[in-house]
Amino acid sequence: MTVTEAPTRSLGRPAATPEDLEVAAFRRIADLASSVLACIRKPGRIRYRSERQLRAWLAEDGISFTTGDIAPALTLLEAVAFIQRATVKPNAPRPGWLTSAAEKVAERGLTVNVNTTTALVAALEDASEAATRPR
Repeated sequence: MTVTEAPTRSLGRPAATPEDLEVAAFRRIADLASSVLACIRKPGRIRYRSERQLRAWLAEDGISFTTGDIAPALTLLEAVAFIQRATVKPNAPRPGWLTSAAEKVAERGLTVNVNTTTALVAALEDASEAATRPR
């Protein structure tokens, strides 16, 4: 009797490259940023008093997120001039509001969708490349 080895198969998903993981993280943040825009564009929500209030609105709207993703999403929105946030002392509530740039995007009929997410991902990738470029 001859014994042959069965080919080994790896279980689970194939390993992702570091670049794939970065892109996935950028997309997750950009998707959340798009959801934040949709959330604060609702009537009565153009300005939030704190990130806690914003998190409550997101939860009310059924948007899933991690607390650690909120700050990068807001930073992205601020970097592309869609929101503005007040400068406050450490550990103080930080209010934010929609800017006129975000309102102009909404007036042109661009909804918060794949196009907005793609634009936000492109902005993140450009910022990432600029930060890693030797000076």
